[in-house]
Amino acid sequence: MKDRKTLRRRLPNQLSKYSKIVEESYLGASHALRQEEYPDKFVHFAQSMREVIDQLARCNKDSKCHERTIEKRRECLQKTFKLEEQRSVAHLFDMLARTYDRLSRVDHHRERISDAQAQDIMHKVEEALDESINFQRVPRPELDEMLIGPESLDSAKKIAALLRQTPHPHLIDKVQPSWLLHLQKAGFFEGPPAPTGSRSANYERWAPAIYLEKCAQEHNDDVAGIILSCEFPERPNPAVYADFLRCAIRLAPAN
Repeated sequence: MKDRKTLRRRLPNQLSKYSKIVEESYLGASHALRQEEYPDKFVHFAQSMREVIDQLARCNKDSKCHERTIEKRRECLQKTFKLEEQRSVAHLFDMLARTYDRLSRVDHHRERISDAQAQDIMHKVEEALDESINFQRVPRPELDEMLIGPESLDSAKKIAALLRQTPHPHLIDKVQPSWLLHLQKAGFFEGPPAPTGSRSANYERWAPAIYLEKCAQEHNDDVAGIILSCEFPERPNPAVYADFLRCAIRLAPAN
């Protein structure tokens, strides 16, 4: 979990680069939660945080942004942060879009939240925004060289080792679904990790599961088989289960 004080010091300046309204709305949400005796503080908090997400989800000259569905708001957030093709961070935008709907219920008095719940919402949004803003496209020329060469088990072993060493989402996105079976033979999908902390916010996404989600629709049966063959540790990692659930949704045939 990122340090809250450090995060809240740097985030306003980061958000101001997108919009002054976004920065002021974020500061307003933070201020509202500090008002212990203010009866409407959660409503004002919800209004301000909703404005942050709403303003970031506005794309100039894009009529889709006027539609209020979760899917359209998610698309607009991805465009705002220029990460449309980054599947590995798509869950962040989905979370922000769904949080917007929950904040709307709080704002309109259809849902009540506690101080602890409001703080949790605040911090999850802060972490998602911070990760989206600072998403690094890590250059790894050796990976690029392997990917333009012939696909082989030897190359797959090297790719698997590199992704384990540097499990950055951008690198995982570079590896096309055609490498799936080579990576399976290389043992890339063996040994889902145990959780690294006691809180859900400490659970890190597992690189092989991110890649499986990318491959799910193109290699339906193979991905399903890999998931079913995984042997989990005694203490399961909720993040891996969540990733596999995303895969299952992508595996499901369209109606």
